[in-house]
Amino acid sequence: MDPMLKWKREAEAIEAAREAARAELAAAKHVPPPDWSAIDQRIQTALVQERKLILEAVGNALGQMISEQNAEDRKSLAHETDRLWAVLNQVQETINTINKMDAAARNVPAVAMFPRRAN
Repeated sequence: MDPMLKWKREAEAIEAAREAARAELAAAKHVPPPDWSAIDQRIQTALVQERKLILEAVGNALGQMISEQNAEDRKSLAHETDRLWAVLNQVQETINTINKMDAAARNVPAVAMFPRRAN
């Protein structure tokens, strides 16, 4: 084969390979932009899951705190109720004593207005 013809064919093959590479690069430059809606959806899903997790954690902590406060309030209320019953019993006994004294002074039988209560 003629060396000139061989060289020409090799040059044409190299040029064809270059053109193919250029076409491939040009096609790569025209890649469509990424689908941001899919990415946004994944981000949104992750945010929703994080919100749920945070809400659950805050809800549990708040429930625990309210439960503890409720227990303290019940103890305090029971203590205050016992104290008020004691005061009420004292007031009722005082009234009964005054009624007995009044009945004795008027020479009539005394009637207890407030019978004793058990706490």
